[in-house]
Amino acid sequence: MKGHKIRLPKRNKYQKMVEATLDLHGLYQAEAEEAVVNFLNETKNRGCRLVRIIPGKGIHSVDGYGVLNDLVRRLLQEWGYKFNSAKINDGGEGALDINLEK
Repeated sequence: MKGHKIRLPKRNKYQKMVEATLDLHGLYQAEAEEAVVNFLNETKNRGCRLVRIIPGKGIHSVDGYGVLNDLVRRLLQEWGYKFNSAKINDGGEGALDINLEK
């Protein structure tokens, strides 16, 4: 699937860190939703506790509106996940850190 990138950094037992990242840049809404579902299922099955999804801010969209960002936030809320925007250095409003421990 184009634009679907997963990165798995090394774990650090002393610091709560993002254990996997999904980049949704370049995907259409339906593709993004499928990628998010698969990513969350896969990372939960691996025992990850904190993951990041990068839907982007939408600044390169024709109307400058973040369709994927809204989609991902809505899905996470519907499914009961706790999440927040990443730190500014890690993408800010264009990246979401998700706690998989509901």
